[in-house]
Amino acid sequence: MSPLDPQRFLGLDDREFEEFRSGIAGRRGWRALLWLAWVKRRQFARGLSVVVVGLAGVALVWAVFLSIVEPWNHSLYLWPTLTGDWYGEFAAPEGRQVVRLQIEGGTGDMPSIEGTTTTCDQRGTLRQFSISGSPRGWRGTRFRINTARRDEFDDAGVQFATIDGEWKGNEMRVSATLERFRQRRGAAVSPSADPPMTQPTVHVDLVRGTSAAFANACQQLAHGR
Repeated sequence: MSPLDPQRFLGLDDREFEEFRSGIAGRRGWRALLWLAWVKRRQFARGLSVVVVGLAGVALVWAVFLSIVEPWNHSLYLWPTLTGDWYGEFAAPEGRQVVRLQIEGGTGDMPSIEGTTTTCDQRGTLRQFSISGSPRGWRGTRFRINTARRDEFDDAGVQFATIDGEWKGNEMRVSATLERFRQRRGAAVSPSADPPMTQPTVHVDLVRGTSAAFANACQQLAHGR
């Protein structure tokens, strides 16, 4: 018998249940059973709605809490955040390059920044670097991040060593320290034989943008605009 079997619900044996079904009392009993089933369904639906509303309330409270603690990372879509995609152009020793910052909030206990930096040069070479750092202050309008090379292919060039930035709304300005890198067979090689850079610090203005905007800027740079 199923868990909702009326015979089990009423506690009757087969003969008593057959008599119950065939008599007037049976018809009334069926009506009572239908009414009880409707009441139980209403109670279940009400309990389920309470659970759903409660979970939604907890999620909303948590989102509000994160927006208060880390307004640079969470905003409930009410104000701009540091996290997101930014891109701009700067002058490197080997020529101009376009840089894209993909900034994300870290997963640790302390407020932190993670993400990826991608650069492209006039030859169309793309290079990726991981970034890590932290915001400066509660609002996170200023920040500092460091980079580390992610690509494994042999290459040589310049990379952002440290980036100190400040942002407001949809505009960002960073001061980045450049350093040379050289990689062979997946291992870093000291570029000490290379001449020192005359301008190891560059200033870059960035705006919010998508991967398509970055790709378009790289294409224009390669075509020598």
